[in-house]
Amino acid sequence: MSEVKTDKISSVSTNGDITLDPDGTGDTIIASGNLGVGTTSPDHTLTVSASSSPVIEIEQISGGPYKTNIVLNGNDTEFRGSSGNIEFYTGNNDGASSTERMRIDSNGTVTFTEGDAITVIDRVGTNVAGIKTGSGDDFCVGTDAYTQAIRIKNSTGHVGIGTTDPSNGHLSVKTEQNENAVFVHNNASSMTSTSLQVSTSRNTTNSTYEHFACSIHGVATKMLVRDSGNLQNSNNSYGSLSDQRMKENIVDAASQWDDIKALQVRKYNRIGETQKELGVIAQELEASGMGGLVEEGAWYDVANNPNEETRKSVKYSILYMKAVKALQEAMTRIETLETQNTTQATQIADLITRVTALEDA
Repeated sequence: MSEVKTDKISSVSTNGDITLDPDGTGDTIIASGNLGVGTTSPDHTLTVSASSSPVIEIEQISGGPYKTNIVLNGNDTEFRGSSGNIEFYTGNNDGASSTERMRIDSNGTVTFTEGDAITVIDRVGTNVAGIKTGSGDDFCVGTDAYTQAIRIKNSTGHVGIGTTDPSNGHLSVKTEQNENAVFVHNNASSMTSTSLQVSTSRNTTNSTYEHFACSIHGVATKMLVRDSGNLQNSNNSYGSLSDQRMKENIVDAASQWDDIKALQVRKYNRIGETQKELGVIAQELEASGMGGLVEEGAWYDVANNPNEETRKSVKYSILYMKAVKALQEAMTRIETLETQNTTQATQIADLITRVTALEDA
């Protein structure tokens, strides 16, 4: 048994606390099973307190056979510090052949060297997430025992979600499940902005490009929104939900004859553009008593509305239904006239027959 140097023990309390005094400061103490260095009140198994750095210095003995300065688990894991870096190694538990896995340099940059950069493991030992580099130094994020979920291409910056080849655009989303590939939701109950906006910097209106496209992959394009604002689809069918089970107070619409007759169909072009259009003017609709077809709201146009004032729009879909009602009224009038013409033609023919008979007599 090693000899106890009692001259270095400053005091022993009645409860067994031991104060060591190797340097005359009396601040190294074993109290309630806790070891305090530089403090007289250690509140953890080991408490080290110092007014200068380094607080703890571990120095490898020159010529020693081992490379492990601190063993975290006692089995193949260590970390070291050099040149202002903190370095983490794995290897043999004797430290004789270990490999650097992670480094925190003096600038706070964290780098990883091999394998999964970060792997999250649940309490039963199953990989639930991971971050690592892929082929070509792509940045990858994975889930579910590292099934890759997100990839950022190192060469292009393209991001792929659910795909390892995000080559179709800066963001590619792919799913094999019966679910939304992309779901956009604004949870603010007072939201007055835009949920989804697609914009470009090229200022053309001649179908040079499409703002939006819907297609069956590898088969056909089905719908396009052109740079001119034109909406094109493959079958010229535009629908609206019209199930009777979702409607009430159903009655015949009143006559639309006067409204349609009062319409002023105009030909014009937009300011700064040359393409001719046919349509109506919102203010003229309001003046003719059809203000219910006009809406007003914010409209961004750097050339024609630089102050982002409100602008008027027309509910053309309702205007078309008013025209259909007026057409039905016109058809009824035409049919009435046709019946009257037929009756008059019969009467005229009978009159001619009678006059001819009188002349012959």
